[in-house]
Amino acid sequence: MTYERIDEGTEETPAAEIPAVVVSNCDGEVIDLNGTAKAMFGDGVGTHCWDLVPILKDSTGLPCRPGCVLELLQNGVVADSKHVRVTSEGRHYGLTCVPTGKTAVCVLSACGRQQPGYRERPTDREQEVLDLLGEGTPTADIAVDLGVRPATVRAHVERLLSKFRTHSRAALVAKAFRLGFLD
Repeated sequence: MTYERIDEGTEETPAAEIPAVVVSNCDGEVIDLNGTAKAMFGDGVGTHCWDLVPILKDSTGLPCRPGCVLELLQNGVVADSKHVRVTSEGRHYGLTCVPTGKTAVCVLSACGRQQPGYRERPTDREQEVLDLLGEGTPTADIAVDLGVRPATVRAHVERLLSKFRTHSRAALVAKAFRLGFLD
């Protein structure tokens, strides 16, 4: 596998396949993987996320390293990293790690070169909700911050999931980062 940085302005959307999702605790220990991740990396529960793919140890320019999850949870970002493009056997993937409370969700998804459509662009209020989701803010706190009911926040999240063609909040945040809707 080879790795390179994704330029800030690059807009990519995942191909029509389920991304690999890995959830790690603050020590970087994998606590859950979806089926796609298990197919790619094997059952890595209990190992460190940076050890799932042995080649990561030999790569340069990646945020994956001992302590990266704790840094992500404390700072909201790993120093000198945004999102990376992973290339393996001619296939391109986007790697995004997102802090979610006391865990980090890392999403590795196949990328295409599509431009995001108008449907994917959030309204101003949806962008506010998206920004708070990107910070790992729970629904109830988003509602308080925006002065709305939790049901209203959930409705905004459902519209965002539809616009970004995702099925979970973690995938939504990861795709929003990849497309440049979140910093």
